[in-house]
Order: sequence, then structure tokens, then C-alpha cells
Amino acid sequence: MRSHRLERPLGTPQDSRPGPGSGRSIRAIWLFGALLLLTLVIGCGHSQIGPSDEALSVVDALYTAVASRRTELLDQSATRIDELHKQGELPAAAHRQLKKYVDQCRRGEWEATVRQLHEFIRGQRRTG
Repeated sequence: MRSHRLERPLGTPQDSRPGPGSGRSIRAIWLFGALLLLTLVIGCGHSQIGPSDEALSVVDALYTAVASRRTELLDQSATRIDELHKQGELPAAAHRQLKKYVDQCRRGEWEATVRQLHEFIRGQRRTG
């Protein structure tokens, strides 16, 4: 006589319950996700131009130069960015970032730069 036992289908695990280490894996994934989010929030902040109206004005002029692809305005903005930095009106981190935008434009990367500069401007917090 033939036995009527149930057999599991091919390719399925014998026990679908999580193993003893799976809780740690899930916690590790959540921890990694939380750390990644924290890094994005804290680490991706934009350099601040500070309270100087002159610095705000030069960033506005730079945006105009980039959006209109006018190299003469780009050159004027680059000069003014350096002057403001030397005068202590533009912090070093903001100076470096703005110079990167100028360099990108000089390499012909106008489209990408206008988007990045727009985000930089949106990330500014007015103080003072």
C-alpha cells in the first residue's frame, strides 16, 4: 500500500520561519538606513555665504551669468568672489564652492551648474 504523505514542492525551503540571525540582519539594515539618512541631512548641507549683502549680491550676479551663459559676467563674478573672500566677506567653504561653479562653466557645463547653483542658493540661511 502506498503512503500518502505530503511532500514539499521542489525549490522551497523546509522551514520558512526566520533563522536565529535574521533579527540582527533586519536591525543592521535599519541602522544602516538611519545612518545614511543622517549623513545626507547633516553632510549635504550647503556652504553658507554669511550675512554679507555683498556676498549675496555676487551670488546673484553669478547665477545671472550662469543662467544666461555670459562669459563676461562669469569672469566679473569670479573676480568679485575672490575679492570678497580676501576681504573676509565670503567664508572659505562658500568661496571654494562658488569657484567650482565658475570652473564648471568654463568647462562648458552650464546646464548642470545652473541647477547646482540654484540648489546652493536655496540652501542659504540668512542671518544677521
